[in-house]
Amino acid sequence: MKIFFKITFFVLNFIFTQSVSAAQTDQIVKQVDLNAPAPESPIQIRIPHSDRTRENLLDSILDFILIHYFKHFKNTEISYEFFEIDRNYDLNFTNFTVKVTHPDVTGTIVISKVKVKFDEFLSFLKEKKIIVSRVLFHDVSADMTMGQGSEGKENTRSLKVSAKELTLKNVLMTAFGKENEKINGQDVHIGNVLIDQAELTLSDPKEKYVTTSAELTDVVLPEAVLDKFTFSTVKVGGKTYSDRKEFLQAIKQ
Repeated sequence: MKIFFKITFFVLNFIFTQSVSAAQTDQIVKQVDLNAPAPESPIQIRIPHSDRTRENLLDSILDFILIHYFKHFKNTEISYEFFEIDRNYDLNFTNFTVKVTHPDVTGTIVISKVKVKFDEFLSFLKEKKIIVSRVLFHDVSADMTMGQGSEGKENTRSLKVSAKELTLKNVLMTAFGKENEKINGQDVHIGNVLIDQAELTLSDPKEKYVTTSAELTDVVLPEAVLDKFTFSTVKVGGKTYSDRKEFLQAIKQ
């Protein structure tokens, strides 16, 4: 029930802060003919509609806000085919797509289904940073090109990733700087990463890594250097590793 009131307050606050016109009180208080049709209200509420949501007020409003905020990300285009809030007040996205056009990284990431808590989305809007206790990804695929030209020569690597399921816990990333400022890329800090049926392939030189399951702790994804991630420990194949090279060697094909 608590989360329901939070959602209701959030939606009502958005509607009225966006919709109340600048009409003065003296335009409202005037003599009324009881036999005449009621005058048009000075408060106009426009309910946005989108094919990306169900036809209800809450989902439509949040879809509108999400699309608006995603435009703030620099060198990144974020979209999704469908969005809804479930009975547990979790946000659910279908075919969530991220197109990256960073000078050092380009490519596309597609996630079939994403689930995240609504409460934490509200915190994102308020605190201007991403703090997520748990986010679940189903059927992840990525096709990226990393690196840039050096002294007139191409120095790039292709990276392809697929995973049946990824669970990220305690995710932290600073999102906004000043008001309306584009979001610059930041290192992403993740407390735990649970991986199910994952495969990663790099080219030039060719490398391939496969694991049916793994659990990483204290993961850091450096900005635009996806193949240089770090962690404190990783459990895979019944063993625990703290050295990145040893872990990669253990899952290398």
